[in-house]
Amino acid sequence: MSGLFSTKPIVNKEERLSAVRLQTSAYGAPVPLYFGENRATGNIIWYGGFQAIEHRQKQSSGGKGGGGGSTVSISYTYKTGLMLALGEGIIAVDSVMPGNEGFKVPSSLGFELFAGALGQPTWSVLTSRYPAQALGYSGTALLAVSAYDLGSSANLPNFSVKLRGFPDLNTRLGGYIELFLSSKLVGAGFPSVRLNGLGAIDTYLAAQDVTFSPKVVEIKAAAEYLREWTSMSNIGMVWSEGDLKFKPLTDSAGVVAHLDADDFLVSGDELPVTFEPGNEDDAYNRLSVQYEDASNDYNTSTYEEVDQAQVDRYGLRPANTEVYTAVKSAPVAWWVAQHRLHRLLYIRGQFKFRLSERWVALEPMDVVTLTDPLLGLWQEPVMIIEINEGDDGDYDVIAEPYTGTLDAASEAPPVQVPVGGGPDAGVAPGDANAPLIFQPPVALVPSGPEIWMATSGGPNWGGCEVWASLDGDSYRRVGLITGSARHGSLRADLPAQASPDEVNTLEVEIHTGELEPATQQDVEDRITTCYAGGELLAYRDSTLVGAGEYDLEYLNRGIYGTEISSHLAGAPFARLDDNIFKYAVPSDWIGREIYIKLVSFNVYGLSSQSLADVTAYSYTIQEAPPPALASLTATVFQTTVILEWGRPEDPEKYSRIDFLRSDDDDFNNATVIASVSPLLARYSDAVGESSKTLYYWARLISIYGEVGILTGPVMATTGSVGGVPVFALVPTVYMGDIIYVRADMSLYEWDGISAYEPATPLIAANRILAGTVSVALRLEAAEIVGGSIQIGNLFSVNTVGKMLTKSALTGQRTERTSEGTYVYDAAGDLTVELGELL
Repeated sequence: MSGLFSTKPIVNKEERLSAVRLQTSAYGAPVPLYFGENRATGNIIWYGGFQAIEHRQKQSSGGKGGGGGSTVSISYTYKTGLMLALGEGIIAVDSVMPGNEGFKVPSSLGFELFAGALGQPTWSVLTSRYPAQALGYSGTALLAVSAYDLGSSANLPNFSVKLRGFPDLNTRLGGYIELFLSSKLVGAGFPSVRLNGLGAIDTYLAAQDVTFSPKVVEIKAAAEYLREWTSMSNIGMVWSEGDLKFKPLTDSAGVVAHLDADDFLVSGDELPVTFEPGNEDDAYNRLSVQYEDASNDYNTSTYEEVDQAQVDRYGLRPANTEVYTAVKSAPVAWWVAQHRLHRLLYIRGQFKFRLSERWVALEPMDVVTLTDPLLGLWQEPVMIIEINEGDDGDYDVIAEPYTGTLDAASEAPPVQVPVGGGPDAGVAPGDANAPLIFQPPVALVPSGPEIWMATSGGPNWGGCEVWASLDGDSYRRVGLITGSARHGSLRADLPAQASPDEVNTLEVEIHTGELEPATQQDVEDRITTCYAGGELLAYRDSTLVGAGEYDLEYLNRGIYGTEISSHLAGAPFARLDDNIFKYAVPSDWIGREIYIKLVSFNVYGLSSQSLADVTAYSYTIQEAPPPALASLTATVFQTTVILEWGRPEDPEKYSRIDFLRSDDDDFNNATVIASVSPLLARYSDAVGESSKTLYYWARLISIYGEVGILTGPVMATTGSVGGVPVFALVPTVYMGDIIYVRADMSLYEWDGISAYEPATPLIAANRILAGTVSVALRLEAAEIVGGSIQIGNLFSVNTVGKMLTKSALTGQRTERTSEGTYVYDAAGDLTVELGELL
């Protein structure tokens, strides 16, 4: 009976949501670019697979007689798959924070990282479940999760991500700038060969114990980002001589010229030098630098720098807050504020003067001194900031007061001193490493011979002055090096191999720097050109295997006309970049020994060594590369190509002539097919294949092994044999006729198009009785009786079976060439056995 009075359960059911509720997802926003340690907000670019998971809970309400009711509560939790786009290029992720839940490792939330490589695989969830939406997002770093737990709400939180962009560069600002401007993946397409001094940026900042982590998240001109980064890092930037040049604003360059009344150009009542002082109201004495503090989850923080002496004298003059998102720590913010406030306070006026065209070598960021009694200047140091060329060829120059580096004795606030204390500006630089000195091929220095040099130094080495001498006693300064070259030696033998070399590994060890991997296009464009034992080559793949040790693979070998050869372990190596020193050699120095001394200074441009205390390195300047061969031509004879050229002058200077051949007109695909004596002027290439198009180059090799200027290409296409055996015989050319002689004594003539055809016989007999019989081209005779048969007025066949060729030569002698053996009798006629000729 109790069932008659039972009650139905009470059901409390939540509303079931059917879709994700997004907080933020931007469409059409720029893809961010992160360098080094940064905090990013992931942008949701895909979500799907929304799930509503039902949860039931039953509770009895009790009652007499068993008639109590019950309550059923139905609730839902939700999950969804999603993809977060982080930024462009290679990114490593440290942690992720959904909403305000705190940072967690990505795997604990189910996230899978796609690091942003080119051609990265498509997420398997998209491939298997949503093939129509399966995109790999090549070159974009992503986080993906197949079932993210949304809890009882269908709202997707905002995701904050701690990441490291391009982690291999390890906060190198110079490397970041090169990527930002030149990378084919993330850059602006600026040619890297037009960037100068990036290595000096990294050397300077490393010495200051300062690192930056920039990010590109707003749409603005690349120049604006560059101005921000160079301003915060105390780096000057200028476009000069077709290059974008960077240079630390310290006194490391030294004074390059002392200018006085004899140098300034004046007109009428003009003053030689004018000075426009800055506005005193702009002499700010307090500066705040806003930065992103990595120790506080990259939240915004501010450091304030005050020059108290200036405040006491003039009152407080605060400058606008300067924002540098690339600064990630309080010590670096202090360093930035120090040099920025220094410039605001003490570098405000401008000097102006005019110079003649003889000062064309000066460029912005050079430090010069000015002497002008009218202004009371006596060797006043200034830094050039702008040079404008006038219509008359003169130069209007603007310079600013030069105060050198920050006072090394200044102290930072105790809580924000960088590790290690203030820098020691007087630290000894140490010697420069033994340099690699070599002469580049003519393809790289078409204007005349140069010597190139690679050197480097230890951690306190800031560069060196280069001094040269021809006698080892009297030296003169010929240049300045401000960055370490990437040079060293081979760790193992490198065998010769045709390019591209996908077989061998170039194993090297360098003193300092890094050898970054490159793209396929980079290696084809020779961006990674290196010197290895005299051969120039470019690499694509680079693997760090130890401290300073790299394995380089996929090698574009023998570039710029250098010879592909084998190199032993210990052979010199250098990466050819902006830190290679280049010096144009006067023509009268060729063949002479030059002595080089490297006078080092430290990273602050101070503590220079004495010229007398450094080692002298010698190098014999070699003769200019051999010239190109004259008038290289190619003539086709059926399946043989005859190359002819003008013999070089002074052939005793050369060891050989190399001939190279390729199926296309790209010299990089050519291989050496023969080497002949420089005394010869003819070479036969027995191709042995019909209708084959080939390209030929030639080059002289000096007795010292120097590779000459390439001649070519010349093109040749072999003809059709047409069934006529060739017998690997070079055709004979007489008076414009081209004739083949075969073993059966048949004669063949060129049809003028593509093949040799049998000549029509004019005389055919089993026996000929005659004193002298003339035949146009072909003779068929079983026996010759008396006299001789003359063929085409070119050959004579006599009764003893000899074929004689008419000649005006006298004296008996034998000549052996690559084409055969030639015997001249006493009458001066060339006598050749038929078997020898064929």
